[in-house]
Amino acid sequence: MARTAKRQTPFDEISDAFGDAIDRAEDVLTRGFEAAFEALPESVEDVVRDLSKDLKKRRKQTVKNVEKSIADFDKRRKQTVKSVEKTLADLDKRRQQLTKRYEKQIEGVFGTVEDRVANVVRPVAKRLDIASQSEVATLKRRLTQIERKVGKSPTTKKNTASKTTRRKKTTRRAA
Repeated sequence: MARTAKRQTPFDEISDAFGDAIDRAEDVLTRGFEAAFEALPESVEDVVRDLSKDLKKRRKQTVKNVEKSIADFDKRRKQTVKSVEKTLADLDKRRQQLTKRYEKQIEGVFGTVEDRVANVVRPVAKRLDIASQSEVATLKRRLTQIERKVGKSPTTKKNTASKTTRRKKTTRRAA
């Protein structure tokens, strides 16, 4: 079974640095204790030996406490990151809901304004007796039909000629 390498975090590096520093300090102290230990009488040697054992136990306990503190801190950091991400997702969802709601309200307001304006303009336009596009198109077709009929009759040419001469006369008078 292949073992995967654990990802090193800054907290692991701190833990390793503490462990290395403690190991070096322990080596220095051990050498110093051994040198002092040999110079002492046997009764003092027993006391120093007990103190040395107690110091090693406390060192191991301190290392465990530091590692546990780092692990707790890392766990809290991960929980905080998850909480922040969840909050951001909730805020984004709320933003989208509000955007939709306000877009609908704005559309409703514009629709209402459009209807009000149309209700005001329609009666004014009827009073002004303005032809609608469909009415203009109908009149244009009828006029085209009438022009075709008039263009086919022999009397139309005479009437058209007399109109052009009349126009010429009026232009001469103006000149």
